[in-house]
Amino acid sequence: MKQTWHNSNADMTDENYKQEMLIFVEKFNKDAKKFLIDSIGINKVIPVGLQEWVGQNIASKLISQVEKAAFIVPEDIFEEVSIEQTNEEHADTIEKTRYFSSIDDATKWLVS
Repeated sequence: MKQTWHNSNADMTDENYKQEMLIFVEKFNKDAKKFLIDSIGINKVIPVGLQEWVGQNIASKLISQVEKAAFIVPEDIFEEVSIEQTNEEHADTIEKTRYFSSIDDATKWLVS
């Protein structure tokens, strides 16, 4: 399953982000075991409170079903770190989550 954040998200509020994440969970394919999340276009630093919200409301619903999650992270160090911290809110995800700078590398890891 793939999720892509686009550059059009530059003015996204925290509430908009929450809505997008809830839609993702709602459309989640229950048979999907591997995720590719392209975060390059997110254009948002995820604040700590929102990171915690994701852990409680999103990750907790998906964690038992996910075998692997590959994140393509932005070059902006603040955006990258906020994405990584969001995922680390659930310690279980650390073992099955990796971060990449290219779709090719992420895809290779997912299929390995």
